[in-house]
Amino acid sequence: MRRLVIAIALAAAGLGAAAAPAADVAQLSCPRSALSAAELSALSQFIADRGTPADPRFEPISRASERCAATFSWSARQMRAALIYNLAEIGAAQIRAQFADMDIDLAALEPVVTNDRPLMDAARAGGITPEQGTAFAVRHVDVIERVLGSRLHDQAIGERLGFFIGYWVMMEAARLEFAER
Repeated sequence: MRRLVIAIALAAAGLGAAAAPAADVAQLSCPRSALSAAELSALSQFIADRGTPADPRFEPISRASERCAATFSWSARQMRAALIYNLAEIGAAQIRAQFADMDIDLAALEPVVTNDRPLMDAARAGGITPEQGTAFAVRHVDVIERVLGSRLHDQAIGERLGFFIGYWVMMEAARLEFAER
């Protein structure tokens, strides 16, 4: 269990964000909705590869974010939040699908992450440290045990779960930041 907690903590620590009320998810999804199927597929692979903004696969979502910002009169901060939200949502969906293929349902974990004030406050303060990720895993070990079942001690699963938690935090933080205008 300790190795799993460490894997979750380290993976979640690599992903953080900022935050604050609610946002219109339809507007937030505008950049992703503007992509063609081929662009969305390339972007999904870009996220799986943990690409950088210099990667040409990033360009379509960047351009789409700019178009959506112009259409909806977003601030630069809102445009950035929408971009982060869409990237994190795609990353979370990829991991959710991988877990579903192993008959692991992550739905029970989503509200736990969203409602964990210390974790969300850490994200708002600039990012999640390994210690904060470990503290989250310890606080919610019962939920993690229930979700992972017999795969609880699989370090690779723990690492993927940590990335899911990190993506979920990024989505929530971006959604809240977007609402601040």
